[in-house]
Amino acid sequence: MIWRPSKLGTLVLLFGAFFAVCEVYGTFLYFWAQQGAIDYIVLMGCGIAAGVALIPPLADIAKRRKWHGLRALMWLALPLAMLVVIFAGLQRTGLSTDTAEQARADSGIKRADAQRRKTKAEADLKALGSVSKKADAEAEVKKLKLDRLYARSARCENVTTNESREFCRALADAQREETNAIEAERLSKIVDDAARELVTLGAGGQDSLAYRIAGYTRGAVTEEQVRLWQPLFIPVVGSLFAALFLTMGVRMDFHTSETEPKMPRPTLLGRIAGAFRRERKVPAPRVARVPPPMPTNVVKMQPKQKRAIDPKPLIAYMAQRVPEADGALAEWGDILKGFRRWHAVQDAGTELYSAADFGLVLAAICEKADIRVLTKGDKVFCVDRKVT
Repeated sequence: MIWRPSKLGTLVLLFGAFFAVCEVYGTFLYFWAQQGAIDYIVLMGCGIAAGVALIPPLADIAKRRKWHGLRALMWLALPLAMLVVIFAGLQRTGLSTDTAEQARADSGIKRADAQRRKTKAEADLKALGSVSKKADAEAEVKKLKLDRLYARSARCENVTTNESREFCRALADAQREETNAIEAERLSKIVDDAARELVTLGAGGQDSLAYRIAGYTRGAVTEEQVRLWQPLFIPVVGSLFAALFLTMGVRMDFHTSETEPKMPRPTLLGRIAGAFRRERKVPAPRVARVPPPMPTNVVKMQPKQKRAIDPKPLIAYMAQRVPEADGALAEWGDILKGFRRWHAVQDAGTELYSAADFGLVLAAICEKADIRVLTKGDKVFCVDRKVT
C-alpha cells in the first residue's frame, strides 16, 4: 500500500477517526460506569466499538489486494460486532428509561411534599388574618416598655390601679401582634421556598434534551420517544459514520501498487514436476555467438551531422502572441497552429519547423525563459501563458 494523501481524503479520514473515537470513548464510559473498573468486559466493549469502524476499511484493503479469505472473515465478523453494539445500545435504552422513571418518581415525591408545605403554610397564614409588619410591631412593644407605668407595675406583674390595668392590656395586645407578625413572616418564607422548589422541579422532572427536541419538532417526536431511542440511535449511527468515512478515506489516500509484476505462484504438483525435470536434464551452458568479422574493404560512413534550427522566428512569435497571463494554460498544439499562421503572414523567408523541430525549439525556449511546462495526458501546456 502506498499513501498518497489528498486534502479531501485526509479530511474524510479525520471525520472517520472523530466518529470512531467518540464511539469508543462513549462505550468506555458506559462500561466503566457499569463495572466500576477496567476489566475484560470494558476492554472487550471498546475493542468491538473500534472493530465496527475498522473492519470495513480493512476489508476493502483485503479486496483490493485480493486477499479473499481475509476479506470474507472480516465481513463475517462485522455483523457480529454490529449486533453487540446494538445490544449494548438496547441495554443503555433500558437503563436510561429506568433512570428517567426513577428521577420522575423522586421528583413527584419532592413536588408533592413541597405542595403540601405550601398549602399548609398558606392556610395558617390565612388563619392569622391581617397582621402588622414585624418591624412596626416590635417598635410598638419597645415604645410601651419605655412608659413609666411599665416600671411602676413591675413589668405588669403588680397591677393595682385602673391606669396600670389599661396599660398592661395594651402591652399584651402589642406583644400578641408582634408574635403574629413573626409567625406570618415565617409562614411567608415557607410559601416562597415551596413555590421556588415547585418551579425548579417542573412538571415531573422533564428531560431538557428530550423537551427541546419535542419542541423543535412541534410534537412529531415526543419526549418519551427521544428517551427511548436516543441511547440506541446515537451509538449505531456513530459507528456507521465512522466505518463509512474511514473506508472512503482509505480508498482515496491508500493505493495498491506493485513495483514488479508478480508471477503466478506454481502449485504443489508443478513444483514437484519442476524438481524432477531439473534432476533429469541439466541444461548445457549457453555459448555466446561471435559475430562474423566485418569486411575491411567497406568505406567507413561519416556520422550524420545535426541540422541547426534557427529559434528566432519562434522567439519573436512567443514575445508577440503568447504573453504572460496568470492562471492561463497555452497548449503546445495551439501555439504551433498560431505560429504557422503567423509565419505565413510574416513571410519571413525561413524554413517552417516540422512538428518535432517545433517541440525541441519550444522546450529550449521555455527552459531558458523559465516558463513552467505542464503535462496532462498526451498534451503539453505552457503555464501562465495565453495564445492571443
